[in-house]
Amino acid sequence: MTVSLTRYDGFFEFAENRPPEEIVDRINLFYTAMANEIAERNGVVDKMVGDSVLAFFGAPFTPDDTQAEIACLAALEQARWRPADGHVGHQARIAIASEASIVGNMSSEQIRSFTIMGDNVALAESMLSVCDDYDAAVLITGATRSRLGDGIVTWHLDNVLLPGRDEPVALHEVLGRAGDVPEADIAFADNYNQALNAYLARDFDRARAMFEACAEERPEDPATGMLSQRLDFIEMDPPEDDWSGAWRLTA
Repeated sequence: MTVSLTRYDGFFEFAENRPPEEIVDRINLFYTAMANEIAERNGVVDKMVGDSVLAFFGAPFTPDDTQAEIACLAALEQARWRPADGHVGHQARIAIASEASIVGNMSSEQIRSFTIMGDNVALAESMLSVCDDYDAAVLITGATRSRLGDGIVTWHLDNVLLPGRDEPVALHEVLGRAGDVPEADIAFADNYNQALNAYLARDFDRARAMFEACAEERPEDPATGMLSQRLDFIEMDPPEDDWSGAWRLTA
């Protein structure tokens, strides 16, 4: 099962000191836009809570071999959403995770709720909490990336231990459909991934040189800045021999 968790980035700042009617109108527009993209691809909206929409893709509505790609295609369209009044910084951010899960009635003694339950829900929530750090619109796990074909372009951002979790997670950002992503973006992602591979192989001098080259090309890229700063820490305090390459992120 593939879970998609979408957040309205900037909603709570928008809601501060505004009348309830205006807040409801805004979040309903967001809910509608997000749910439409999910429904058009036979995904299931599980719930809408606060600034977020939880959905899942899986049998019998979407085949196992295409559910990850379908979830990514929906997310790419969701990420295009902006409020009509043009509030700067207001956008959808999406986290997608593919793991085993259960869908069915979860209930108290009095109330039942048909919902999805599994570690991928918690994983998507943890991923969504770090989207801003990488300025990523759509983050997916390595497990989700392994289920994609050549129709989706991604880049490997990092290997991390997410807040509150102890299992390493490979974070990939979805850049777009194949054929839609500018060649310059693909070339930059390839250079970044070579630097990341050197970093993960503990070839820190080579990684630093390559990240510096990436920073010269795109000084505003947050992932490059994060990894460069991390290498400074590693230089002062080298990792143990059994280091997995995953860096502990804090909330």
